[in-house]
Amino acid sequence: MKSRGLELYIKDYANLLRKISKFAKHPEKLYIITDFDRTLTYTCINNKKIPSLISVLRDPKFGILGEDYIRRAHELFNKYHPYEHDPSLNIEEKNSLMQRWWREHYSLLIEKGLRRQDIDKAVSYFKGKLREYVKEFFRVAHEYKVPIIIISSCGLGSYAVHKYLDVHGINYDNVYVISNELEWDSNGKMVGWKEPLITGFSKYLINLKEFRDIYEVIKDKDYGLVFGDNEDDYIVGKNNSRDMIAIGFVMRDVQNFDILAEEYNALITNDGDFSFAFDVFKRIIKQPF
Repeated sequence: MKSRGLELYIKDYANLLRKISKFAKHPEKLYIITDFDRTLTYTCINNKKIPSLISVLRDPKFGILGEDYIRRAHELFNKYHPYEHDPSLNIEEKNSLMQRWWREHYSLLIEKGLRRQDIDKAVSYFKGKLREYVKEFFRVAHEYKVPIIIISSCGLGSYAVHKYLDVHGINYDNVYVISNELEWDSNGKMVGWKEPLITGFSKYLINLKEFRDIYEVIKDKDYGLVFGDNEDDYIVGKNNSRDMIAIGFVMRDVQNFDILAEEYNALITNDGDFSFAFDVFKRIIKQPF
């Protein structure tokens, strides 16, 4: 398979080839499970890490919701963000704290009158860039009617993810998004949110059988092609497919690299593009290169 100059880590290449050959015998049984942020998009641009989409709202350069919101949003960030990387906390404790952060932040967004058009603005200002070959991958998946399920802990929810895909022309009808769901009134003003909230520490609990419309599409499919950037994304794929090929996108210096290298069938390191993942996909569906 072509790597196009990528930095790749594959522990068991023969096993990966066996899985591709197995999946290629029944390409109609394939579906995609993928993370959004820093999987479909690059982690850095010009060696600078790209912050999450919701951080655009608290950027004073844009001032979408005003100075008081920016100050209080930063206070919440400074209070809760350190817990994300606190090694003394287990995943359940971190998830509980992240859930509390989201609820307090969502209450603040409601107080400040967040509207759908504010999210539209945030998406337009967002610097996150799709990895090269993602657009081609989505186009071919749509052409071959392969379902793509995006599972994201995005703070601005599924509306924001769909809007981002719209902007880039890849919001096809075979693409489904599972993310946080904000509630709106008839004027497009935020009035609440749906529970349970999805955080980076609770994605692994997601069961696709609970999403009836999506499960109806994939219930007779056996093979998951899974893309992610951490252990949660791997676990989501493992829990929701009978067999899978998992491809990860990680920086080479992440602390849990050795763990990820054991779990994922292949790792694209140091912010590589989507070409290897796309090549694996095309081999399964037998699409000409």
